[in-house]
Amino acid sequence: MPEKRCKPPRSRRGLSCNSSRSVTKPSTPWSKCSKIQAEGELKDEARKEAKETLGRLLAEQSAAGGSSAASQPAAERGGAEGSTQKAEPAKSSSSCAKVGCALVLLATLAAVAVGVVFYDDYIKPILAELIPGIVSTEPLLGTGDVQVTLRWESPVDLDLHVFDPSGEEIWFQNSHSASGGTLDVDANASCSNDPPVENIFWPTGGAPHGTYQVYAVYYQSCEYTGFNAYKVTLLVDDQSMWPYQGVLSNVGEEQFVTSFSR
Repeated sequence: MPEKRCKPPRSRRGLSCNSSRSVTKPSTPWSKCSKIQAEGELKDEARKEAKETLGRLLAEQSAAGGSSAASQPAAERGGAEGSTQKAEPAKSSSSCAKVGCALVLLATLAAVAVGVVFYDDYIKPILAELIPGIVSTEPLLGTGDVQVTLRWESPVDLDLHVFDPSGEEIWFQNSHSASGGTLDVDANASCSNDPPVENIFWPTGGAPHGTYQVYAVYYQSCEYTGFNAYKVTLLVDDQSMWPYQGVLSNVGEEQFVTSFSR
């Protein structure tokens, strides 16, 4: 007897076993065959969709890998460019630092030059007035076997005169004597507003023995009209003597201060 084969059931037009529409299970013996055929077609569709999905995923992964590989050199280039851009400001800042150092050096040299020029006449007196004792307003004074120093406070020009044992006079018109005496500091000559001090000395081993005479003379007023108190100090053979004090009131006035021997 010939084997019976399943035949597809008849259906309405446009409707098949793999249609998405719901199909009413027929009551005929062909319903089993229709079910088997529908299941096979659904499996084929699922495999096809799975393959397509897997292909898309592989393609997307491949594309993503290529874009990341392409972006990496760009990032490296960007990093290199960034470092170059950072290096350029560093070079620029270094050059600016060099220029700044040069300007600071020039300004310092200019300030030193100005200080040297104006120190004695302007800076030193101001410092001495603002902070007493911070600077020494007196110049370096010579000393030795004999030292005679005249000091005063007013802006006038007082002169120190000393006669050595031979009778030679040491003063601003004869600042060096044959016996070795020297007038090394002569203040306020021509009203120059120097620290008011004058000094005459004989070096160690050079002062002659005998009697010395000391005088103070009011030489020029420098437009000052007050009294001029003064003080004379003596240093003889490393021995300090009591200071001698006096007052000069008139231009041209001369006072005998003291005499001493060695």
